[in-house]
Amino acid sequence: MSCEENKLTSLDVSKNTVLTDLDCNSNQLTSLDVSQNTALTSLCCHENQLTSLDVSQNTALTILGCSDNQLTNLDLSKNTALTSLICRNNKFDCDALISKYGLEYKYGLE
Repeated sequence: MSCEENKLTSLDVSKNTVLTDLDCNSNQLTSLDVSQNTALTSLCCHENQLTSLDVSQNTALTILGCSDNQLTNLDLSKNTALTSLICRNNKFDCDALISKYGLEYKYGLE
């Protein structure tokens, strides 16, 4: 599902339980609840105003893009399928996180 560049301030995907790809880049989201979207393999939420992002229920994620938000941390301890992370321009050390989990280094918006 793609809903890029729409100036959205909220997005409810809680009933989309079979959703595998969510691309909500370039909106004005301050929160994003993907806890019910356990089938997600790709989540891209770049360029929003997110202050937190809980992906602990999204264990199928292989790609996560969350650059250019206001995130202070990101717990990926349960995301063992994750291979690619794009997380620059947040309030935590993206390079350290990528190194900690042995992820592929990504800079582009995917």
